[in-house]
Amino acid sequence: MRFMKINANQRNFVKKYIETGNATEAVRQVYPNNHHPDATGTHILEKPNVQEAVREAFKKLDRGIDKDIGELANMADAEVDKVNASDKI
Repeated sequence: MRFMKINANQRNFVKKYIETGNATEAVRQVYPNNHHPDATGTHILEKPNVQEAVREAFKKLDRGIDKDIGELANMADAEVDKVNASDKI
């Protein structure tokens, strides 16, 4: 798929949508004077360029979570090794 650009407000919407998981709340935060946040959220999410940005944001979030889980697993393994080493003394 060809990358389509999004404007600053759409980028902020995507960020708030990812943070809140709610398009209406994202609209309220990014467009505080909007009188129809439900309809506006739906309308914004129907745009292909915004959909692509949301998909990419979730991919980055997933990679970050996987990295964090890997680091936590390594830390847990190190603690287990310390306990096992102290049991041998």
